[in-house]
Amino acid sequence: MALFVMILSRLVPIMMLLSLTLVGSRYIYDLVLPRRPRLAPWAFAAVSLIGLIATAPYVWRAALVVGGHWAVERSRFQLADILLADYDAWGGRTTDTVGREWAYARMNLGHWKDAEEALLKVPRPSAQSTLLIGLCRYYLNDPAAEATLLRIPDVLQVEIQIRDYLLARIAQKRGDITRAYNLYWRAASIQPHFLPAVYHGARLTMLAGDADAALRIVNAYARQFPGAGTNPDVLTLRSYISSGRVPPDKEYEIVAF
Repeated sequence: MALFVMILSRLVPIMMLLSLTLVGSRYIYDLVLPRRPRLAPWAFAAVSLIGLIATAPYVWRAALVVGGHWAVERSRFQLADILLADYDAWGGRTTDTVGREWAYARMNLGHWKDAEEALLKVPRPSAQSTLLIGLCRYYLNDPAAEATLLRIPDVLQVEIQIRDYLLARIAQKRGDITRAYNLYWRAASIQPHFLPAVYHGARLTMLAGDADAALRIVNAYARQFPGAGTNPDVLTLRSYISSGRVPPDKEYEIVAF
């Protein structure tokens, strides 16, 4: 459905441009015909050709951006990156949606710097795009990541749990364990299925020496989501907690759109 809407949104302006070309060609034809009958068809053809040449770049950009969207939907991220890079090179406007799709393709390829560059092309990035910029900067170890993430408000259609999780990771690396735990807890409260927050919340609880509480966190997660009990990370947590050891500090690679 989204692909159909995107095609339609590009097709309508193209049809309008072609219609204007035909109207203009016919107008010139009628203007020239009474005085130069033999020249009138050539005038019609010349104006039509000029109109088609002017329309061609827009048609090409439309094909590239629609193709990029199609490739992202089918997880063909290398192709999506190539198509959207060509769209940008041809002067295509990087809207918030296009910027996020392009960044999403590049993040899935592990190209965090390139993903950030795609997002920075958006003139007025939305809160979700700002979150993705902060996400890229976090994995690039950019000191600006925290300030970027702190600018994101609590609004709908924004993955706030990712913001809080990344801020927790930054706080933990800085040694602010209490703030990190609170942010992990908040991220898990916003999105209970968000395993990275659950994993690190249980890990910090174990680090504090409370194995019973850490095990309760893991068991509650496994009960809430059938099938989670066989997740490798859940099994790792249970194995370490049962033997009184602190689980390893795992760096999850989060990709979001």
